[in-house]
Amino acid sequence: MSSIIYNADQEMMEYFRLNGLQTINFWRPSSQTNIRELKKGDYVFFYSWMSVANNMVRGIVGYGKYAASYHMVLDQMWRTFKNQNGCDTKQGLQKFIGKYADSTNHKIHSLLITNVLFFNEPILLKSLSNNISPNIESYVYVDNGEQDVTDEILEQAKEVGINYWAATMNGVYVDETYFDRDLMYAKVCRIQKDIQDYAYNKTEMKRNEAITKLILRDEAILPVSGSNYACVNVTSRFVDLYLPMSIRTKNNAELKMALGELILWKHKLSHLTEDFHIICVIEGANGKELLHWVNDPYIRIVDKEEL
Repeated sequence: MSSIIYNADQEMMEYFRLNGLQTINFWRPSSQTNIRELKKGDYVFFYSWMSVANNMVRGIVGYGKYAASYHMVLDQMWRTFKNQNGCDTKQGLQKFIGKYADSTNHKIHSLLITNVLFFNEPILLKSLSNNISPNIESYVYVDNGEQDVTDEILEQAKEVGINYWAATMNGVYVDETYFDRDLMYAKVCRIQKDIQDYAYNKTEMKRNEAITKLILRDEAILPVSGSNYACVNVTSRFVDLYLPMSIRTKNNAELKMALGELILWKHKLSHLTEDFHIICVIEGANGKELLHWVNDPYIRIVDKEEL
């Protein structure tokens, strides 16, 4: 999964926030650069202005999850999304789009964003560790290589608080544990970037990928960002990490490296929460033979056929 910080219109953000909308159609003039690398579930952080103690402050004011991308003419966009476009009327939307485009007759690119949450105060870019320039023209990725600050943004958002008031006042139910799950997931992904994948050979990697597909049939389980095979199920309290381990060799050096990854995950997760399990998913008797010595309450070994 990826994260972007997107330069958003203040008026649009205020409309979404005050109306407690949790699903929004985040339209963009078609002349702007398309965002090609987003996948379903990726984080989209909103960079805009917000009034704080009678002063206008620019920072990250909220976020949501990317769900889909559309190219629609204005009529179709209004019929499909209504006020989720950021306006009460079609005429208002037409006028709003006219601020950014010479014509409203062409198709307009938009991102459907779900699970939208807003913060009580903006998160300043200068407070983040990767020195993102405040002059964001369109958007910037924040989770490439050493630049991952997704967990930092969410940690700071937890400190300033999540704005549930507007949604509640509009009669919209908000699952208040959703943010905590996002934060826990981001922390697990940060651990993955520190550990990195074990270098399985091509044959083993193909087996791991096949096991990963089986694991991800459970919709509650997500792929760990930055890994080719690790998956995780998280809540605000617990972590269940799934590690496919299709090792079919008795080479002690390779075995030690693969099991070292397992031990390192256990060490890192123990500092994150006391309530975690690592589920090693193996293949057949050979896998059980290699891992039979593991006797740890935090580690479970299951055959892929048990998934």
